[in-house]
Amino acid sequence: MRLCFPKKDKKWYNKIAKSAYKNVCLVLSEVLYIPRLKPEKLKEMVKGDYSNFIKTYNKNKGVIVISGHISSWELSASATRLNTGIKVHCIARPQTNELVNKKVNEYREKYGNEIIETGANIRLIHKIIKQKGVVAFIIDQSAPPEYSYFIDFFGVNTASYSGAAKIALKYNSEVILGVIVRKDDLNYKPVFVNIKTDDLYGSFDEKAKELTGRMHKTLENIIRQNPEQWLWFHRRFKNNRINENENTYNTDSIYR
Repeated sequence: MRLCFPKKDKKWYNKIAKSAYKNVCLVLSEVLYIPRLKPEKLKEMVKGDYSNFIKTYNKNKGVIVISGHISSWELSASATRLNTGIKVHCIARPQTNELVNKKVNEYREKYGNEIIETGANIRLIHKIIKQKGVVAFIIDQSAPPEYSYFIDFFGVNTASYSGAAKIALKYNSEVILGVIVRKDDLNYKPVFVNIKTDDLYGSFDEKAKELTGRMHKTLENIIRQNPEQWLWFHRRFKNNRINENENTYNTDSIYR
């Protein structure tokens, strides 16, 4: 938080930190409740305007949804499915424990979505987009420097996955950020923000890097508006480049 909000005081950091812990507890509680969570109840919990997402999907170009670990990220895609009828294929890292992984994926697919685990056949992702489907990526996790773009995220030149942007450009897909934001009454509102791709220029690689930066800037804006709802505990900035022109990385200093 000091890295991302350097001008705040200790009182603010403590307040946001406590709220962030509460957010994680709420997320865990909601995940554990999923087996008993009826579709009508989830739709009641997440009410709002889905028209922008539906309009984007109806362009029939395929949709790349980008999201992050903000608010109740485990309910976001399920609520979208229930409120729009549109199936979302979610890219997810497998859990270390196989039994836990199986159960978590079962919960995520309960309402009709599909989980595609990282490391699985990437051709499936391309196939879904070519068939004008929807693929969702979580983009706020730390990425391996060797096959990532270094982009500005909260003022830090940090490694970021490039796959979502490259696939979107390859198939001329629509790109939209999708999250749900928790309200004071502990219900949620959906937020969708389109990300422009028709004004990019340069080589394919240059376009993909710029688009990756736009994705992260859009997510950053949501986090700045709702800092207490982001997962501050994961090491998002562990692979950050000290100098754009050097192949050197700083993985520890910002955590000291």
